[in-house]
Amino acid sequence: MDRNTVVGFCDRAAIFRLRNHACVLAAKRETMMKTMKHIFCTTFVLLLFISVVPAEEISGVVELIGHKWAVPVATFSSDGKKIVTAGEDGTARIWDAESGKELHKLEGHTGYVRSVAISPDGKSIVTTSNDETVKVWDVESGKELHWLEGHMNNSYLAPAAVHSVAFSPDGKKFVTASANLDGIVRIWDLERLPPPLVRPAMMDF
Repeated sequence: MDRNTVVGFCDRAAIFRLRNHACVLAAKRETMMKTMKHIFCTTFVLLLFISVVPAEEISGVVELIGHKWAVPVATFSSDGKKIVTAGEDGTARIWDAESGKELHKLEGHTGYVRSVAISPDGKSIVTTSNDETVKVWDVESGKELHWLEGHMNNSYLAPAAVHSVAFSPDGKKFVTASANLDGIVRIWDLERLPPPLVRPAMMDF
């Protein structure tokens, strides 16, 4: 066999190997595309299913309807039987967690309610608001027990909205934090709070 024949044979073998490799790559690429298409279609269908199923058709969903504006905060009582929500309509509300029934509407803040906390024993609720006040409520009756001030703005630059509240583990104290530029966080003793303030009655002129 002469040199030209050997070279031609090697070239054809090399071309065959390249073509075979290309076919293998093409097959792998096609398989990968099919797999990706399957994953995409499955994901799309799941997302579509999730997005089109109304909440009322999902077993176990209870809707709490009552607030007029946005509801940025919600929390459970420690026993899981009640839910308290805070709304931008200036109210907090107590709900039965099982039925979704509204038990009490806590009205009194003049700004929207920023945060709520329920005492560990489930007897007291504390709310904070954009109106720079903190309020303590009785869970059973929904009655306002204490109206607390102390986060009033001293800078005159912006309202000192009281942003957050949390109870101590034993429920005897709670802490509040505000937007006041003095950088002060306040700890309140639930058993030593001042008596409810008597507010002047509104008069018609």
